[in-house]
Amino acid sequence: PRRSPPCRQTPVADLLRVDVPASINREVFESVARTATRVCRHGGDWHGGVFAILGEGVAIDEVTKGIKVENSLVKGILDENHSYLDLDANLDITKAMAIDLENIMGWDGALGIEGTHGVLIGAARKLNAAESPLKLAGNFGTKHNSCLAFAHQHACVVVVRSDDEHLKGISVFSHSALKLEQPECYHIIMPGQEHAA
Repeated sequence: PRRSPPCRQTPVADLLRVDVPASINREVFESVARTATRVCRHGGDWHGGVFAILGEGVAIDEVTKGIKVENSLVKGILDENHSYLDLDANLDITKAMAIDLENIMGWDGALGIEGTHGVLIGAARKLNAAESPLKLAGNFGTKHNSCLAFAHQHACVVVVRSDDEHLKGISVFSHSALKLEQPECYHIIMPGQEHAA
């Protein structure tokens, strides 16, 4: 039988609790996680999304497949070389990057992020299927379990925004945390949700 790792409640202000692979810059992870709590589609509507931070040696074209391969918007956004390390005083990504992310948040697939410098290297990417001896307990669906298996197999961190902000919120699946003797994943508690968790 497959094991179910506990999902540790982690306030967005305390992301140091998350075990991040050595091949990923912690500042990149923290910026991606913060951004996942803040970025929405136009009009402020919450939308699900997947942010795959790839560790050194994990090639995006080997572990994912492009969904919108010939899309000019994807090409234009990637040509901008947006980085999750280009932050303002409030630790927010640049306005140009935020606008680009808002334009594509509703798309299927994952964003691919290079784990050392935080550069956005892929949009609308399908994560390759992966196997894992772990499975989430409760009513988590295919998207979450697929992202868990992907992170279990590859040196990466996958941040998953559920389609419902309040029901499942944001989950984090880290390769190094899933490989612990007692594997674990994380649920980010956003500002204002601390007492509801």
